[in-house]
Amino acid sequence: GGYTMAIELGKPSKIVGAGFTSVFAQTTSGDLLQGFQLLDPFQHVYTTSEYSACPTIRQFGDWFYVFTLFITGGGPPRWNLHEVVVRSKDLRAWEGPHGAVPGWCSLLYQPRPYIAHCLC
Repeated sequence: GGYTMAIELGKPSKIVGAGFTSVFAQTTSGDLLQGFQLLDPFQHVYTTSEYSACPTIRQFGDWFYVFTLFITGGGPPRWNLHEVVVRSKDLRAWEGPHGAVPGWCSLLYQPRPYIAHCLC
């Protein structure tokens, strides 16, 4: 067992695509003093076609779950903020609201956040 870290990137555009995206780094052991190794950002990335930011990663069993902020709409002040959760076994292929499984968890920011259509 090692550790996995989600990292938000805003540049360079050849890696991040539109806006911000999440890339990942891992340790090869449980020793954090050995440091993290950045995984290939062209292979291990969550979406380059949409704006995603502020990733939080958790592991449960064989799955990695990433909670990330999505911004949709025309831009300020008309942005709509959405917190979504997506999952992957290999940090390459993703399932979630913008991936292969429709109806995944989505936290929509209104006066109070709530969970809608949570299948995880």
